[in-house]
Amino acid sequence: MQAHNETNKNPKNTKEVTKATSVSGYGNLNDWKYTKLNIGIFGDVNDDLKQVLIDKLTSYGPQALSLDIRYRIFEHRNNSRLQVWDLNPDKEINQTNFDYFLSQNNLNSFDILILFRKDTFTDFDQKISDYLKSKGFTVLLVFNGISDFCQKKNKIFL
Repeated sequence: MQAHNETNKNPKNTKEVTKATSVSGYGNLNDWKYTKLNIGIFGDVNDDLKQVLIDKLTSYGPQALSLDIRYRIFEHRNNSRLQVWDLNPDKEINQTNFDYFLSQNNLNSFDILILFRKDTFTDFDQKISDYLKSKGFTVLLVFNGISDFCQKKNKIFL
């Protein structure tokens, strides 16, 4: 039997998602090789660990040329369809500038958003996460200092 594709609109209505189904289960194993994936990272700026995360996601790929000072774009070394965007390379994201950050970035063009913090998450970070998830975004919270966080909080913001 042959595999067939079912096309559905994703919750953001910005692009189509193709769901591969197959009787054998192996019909479209290589589809991932041809899919574009945009990952947006924002949060703390003055931390080497943010750059380490970007380097790992892109397999130490080269920084792409970007004519806009609002972001830096990195491409995966072996797969140009994977791009990681540093959405705030020079400015911290906080309560006073979050609305401005939203107005300056088209977050609908990202498949995954990563909120990076160097120390711990705050109540404001929880509000950011809740807001973005309510808009249909996939949000990952990444930070250094998990042991400190677990000692201070009795729940993790996910």
